[in-house]
Amino acid sequence: MNIIIRKQLEPKEYLDILSLKHYNNLFFKSSYNAYIDNQSNDYDAFLLMYDNDILVSYLAIFAPFDDGVEITGYTHPEHFNHGYFHTLLKKASDMYNMPFYYSICDNSPAAKHILASVNASYSHSEYIMHIKKKIRLNKNIRNISICQHEVVKHSEYVFYISDKLSDVGEAHIVIDGNLINICDVLIYEDYRNQGYGYKLLCHIIHFIQVQYDSSYSIILQVSSKNPAACHLYLKLGFEIYEQLDYYLQATL
Repeated sequence: MNIIIRKQLEPKEYLDILSLKHYNNLFFKSSYNAYIDNQSNDYDAFLLMYDNDILVSYLAIFAPFDDGVEITGYTHPEHFNHGYFHTLLKKASDMYNMPFYYSICDNSPAAKHILASVNASYSHSEYIMHIKKKIRLNKNIRNISICQHEVVKHSEYVFYISDKLSDVGEAHIVIDGNLINICDVLIYEDYRNQGYGYKLLCHIIHFIQVQYDSSYSIILQVSSKNPAACHLYLKLGFEIYEQLDYYLQATL
């Protein structure tokens, strides 16, 4: 067995991983997506195990965080229970002395197999939400001062909310094709739990719905660790359309 560690994948390695992903997802009837990127990273992000010329196991490390690293990967179904993925995990553990988080978007046998093999337990979820409901601005919302600034022409805006002479908070929207992502929503600490987040988001959603037609989708991402934000987005009419569950691995 040969283990390769890369900051950037070689073209053949990239194709090998795509082939392994396709085979796994067909075998398990799954839509699981491990992190795959053919761009260069500034850290060792990819571990590949080959048996001669056959890729039998793959592990990806996605953007080391302050409190841990996110792990995704595949093992060829014909090579399960040989300890290959665990060997890659041990190698990654030696490289990054941090907790490992596993992101799972389904409950397929492949995902369950990985979680069971590393004794991982549920940590939290990330929700991708969208909204189709039309937002109307009532009198109370219209009376709040909100200004917008175009950061990047036709693709990024920042919105600032103020009340009287005080700055209260801000948020961004980023336009990528037909997706409009609301992100970095922040109400400053002294003004939280006073309805400003609701008012700011109402303005932003109304702005988008006036400026862009219905072919554009409005989305945002929020963690289950932030129940107040989850409650706010549901109150506005957002719905969860994709859920990513994170599992924390016990020490190897």
